[in-house]
Amino acid sequence: PAIEREIERVARGLERLGALPCGEELEVVQDEPRRDVFRFTISTLGRELRVLASHTVHHLAVIDLLLHAQGLAPVVPGGAGYAPSTPRCGAASSSP
Repeated sequence: PAIEREIERVARGLERLGALPCGEELEVVQDEPRRDVFRFTISTLGRELRVLASHTVHHLAVIDLLLHAQGLAPVVPGGAGYAPSTPRCGAASSSP
């Protein structure tokens, strides 16, 4: 299927990024709703990967809410859609 090929393509690209230091500066291009307008931001590979991971968790949480509303099983059982610190934070705030 096309989705599997796309996932494999992205995975290969991420493997190539593994050789770059996470602190290396890079220029991020953000396209605007008007296709002829672009904004450039200086960032690092590490920061962009952290944002990507966090945003992916957000999307998994939304997908799981929609699945739950339809009576379906979550995407990843056992807490997908929670940031890694969320269960620890919840446990810490409920203790006396």
